[in-house]
Amino acid sequence: MSWADEEWKEGLSPRARMKVSEMENNLERTHKETKQKLFQVESLEAALLKQRHKVDEIKVVNSDLKRHNQTLLQSNSELHHRADRIQQELTSRDTQIRSVESQLCHTRAQLESECQRVSQARGENERLNTELTDAVKQIQKLHGDNSSLTLSLSQQTSQVKLLECEMVELKNDCRATVVKNDSGCTNLIDLNDSSERVGVVSVPSTPVLQQPPVPNSSLLQ
Repeated sequence: MSWADEEWKEGLSPRARMKVSEMENNLERTHKETKQKLFQVESLEAALLKQRHKVDEIKVVNSDLKRHNQTLLQSNSELHHRADRIQQELTSRDTQIRSVESQLCHTRAQLESECQRVSQARGENERLNTELTDAVKQIQKLHGDNSSLTLSLSQQTSQVKLLECEMVELKNDCRATVVKNDSGCTNLIDLNDSSERVGVVSVPSTPVLQQPPVPNSSLLQ
């Protein structure tokens, strides 16, 4: 405390000085406490300002979170709709799959039936090929027989032609004999006797057997 502050206390009684000192101490203590309170207030104001900034930031974040939550809700709703559509599509696909499986089973049954028919047709084809082979062999045998008969017929035809030529010569000789002789009856008798001696018998015309066509070897395959 300065000297000027102490000068005004010279005329006071000791009790008054004590009281003034006490009051000064209280005032100084009050100043200190006031400074401390002011510092505390300033600290609290700074803290409050920080809290307000934090609250503002939290409000901004909360607003962002609300918008994000709304976006998530819309996305969730869209996902639910898509899930419903996908479920409907899956149900439709399952129905189509069951229909295709039914058609596949029916087609397999038809295929097995067709395979059996093809197997039967192959067996029938083999049997027909065997019969055709036997028929070809028979036709070839008949062809050989026909060739033999044709050769025999040709030989018999040659013999008939030779006999006819001899008959013509005999008739010519008989006619010449009839002209020379005066008696026609005797000549006729001689002609008949000559005919009996020759023993010519008319051979009926034998039809020529037509050769059957030989089947193509490609049919046997």
